[in-house]
Amino acid sequence: MGTFTCRATHIPRAHRPRSIYSIHLTDKKGISMRSFGFKAIVVCVALAACQSMVSVQAATKPQAAAPAAAAVQKASLLGGKLAFTIPAGYVQGEMPEIDAKAKAQGVTGALYTNAAEKRVLIVTETPMPMGVQASDNDGVVLDGLVTGILAQQSTGYKDFKKLGDKKIVKKNGLGVRQLDTSATMSDAQVLSTSIIAASGTRAAVLNVVSNAKNPKEHAALVKAVIGE
Repeated sequence: MGTFTCRATHIPRAHRPRSIYSIHLTDKKGISMRSFGFKAIVVCVALAACQSMVSVQAATKPQAAAPAAAAVQKASLLGGKLAFTIPAGYVQGEMPEIDAKAKAQGVTGALYTNAAEKRVLIVTETPMPMGVQASDNDGVVLDGLVTGILAQQSTGYKDFKKLGDKKIVKKNGLGVRQLDTSATMSDAQVLSTSIIAASGTRAAVLNVVSNAKNPKEHAALVKAVIGE
């Protein structure tokens, strides 16, 4: 996939959806619906690219000895608006792809791994680029994020297939998109579910990646995380 530094405003050409090249993104105040959606795609591709290398390694390869697994963990994104639960048995780690430069730009992330089950939860949050502002249930921004993830995954993984998608509104009014896909990573079949949300100047993606041999366990983790 090449080198990627998780910068929210700079994305290597290979990671950008082709359609972005033909769209002029103005810096003027007042963003058209068309350009607004493509700006959301830009930030989404940054999120997806940050996750890709970690997803492959954590979900498909044997893990070295890890610290003792934690009990149930509570976490949240978007200033507490997107709260989620990590079941017992997952070890939290840092994402090396999110370096000091990315952190200085406001990009954050964490990796929760269950080595025994070959399952991983990747949590990433980043500022929107170019002054994009999203409401708590912003259909234009969420559509752009979903489009960006699909573009990145379909070109980055073998045997990619979209399995389905959902629109969810949390009790606090936060709009969430769930995108289910499958693909081949490191010669292993995997299931991937992306939970996507945005609010204000920030966007967040939770990505659950599991071995395709365990669809029930994958679905159970997605439910636990999203709180359904």
